[in-house]
Amino acid sequence: MSETAEEPSRTELSMHFAERDLLYRSYMPFVHNGGLFIRTEQAYEAGQQLQLQVTLPETAESFHISGRVVWITPAAITGVHVPGVGVQFDGEDSGRLQARIENILAGFLETARPTFTM
Repeated sequence: MSETAEEPSRTELSMHFAERDLLYRSYMPFVHNGGLFIRTEQAYEAGQQLQLQVTLPETAESFHISGRVVWITPAAITGVHVPGVGVQFDGEDSGRLQARIENILAGFLETARPTFTM
């Protein structure tokens, strides 16, 4: 590994949420601008930039947005948590995607059901 600072590599991920329950378990409303937890065993670093293609339930609309890794649950973790990364939205469409997700999850966000992160 190099000692010099380099811009994190950009990776593209595609997520299709067919069900509202899976979107609820993946959504990170406590993150500024919103974010999604992506189940993966692939290793990512905190701060790494990602390009996301997100398709939400109840719509054929697809969002292309950039984000930054802000949460990591390593594959070595056992128990109730699944491995993956939380990605904070930081692209132009972040507000629109956050609003659309919260509209779809109206009523779900106030529940105390477990999610992939909390």
